[in-house]
Amino acid sequence: MNVEEALISCKQLKDGSNVEKQSARERLNMFEQYVMDQINNYAVSPDIFLEKSSFMNWWKDFQEIIETSHDSPLRGFMKICRYRQYEKGKF
Repeated sequence: MNVEEALISCKQLKDGSNVEKQSARERLNMFEQYVMDQINNYAVSPDIFLEKSSFMNWWKDFQEIIETSHDSPLRGFMKICRYRQYEKGKF
């Protein structure tokens, strides 16, 4: 899944049927894991963390629709702004 597909899944999670919501949640969980794996391997450009990037747009949308109890390594990484360290190669 790429960022654009993740944005579509966010829309389905907000507005879709129960079946679509379940499927979207599963895809988004897989996307979160994929992104965190890529970050851990320094396999993504720091540019994804620019304010207007597709990834940051997805992240904002995703944060608005997930439960506050949702916890994941990516959420922790983003919540404490560790991407700023990543940009400097110090993650």
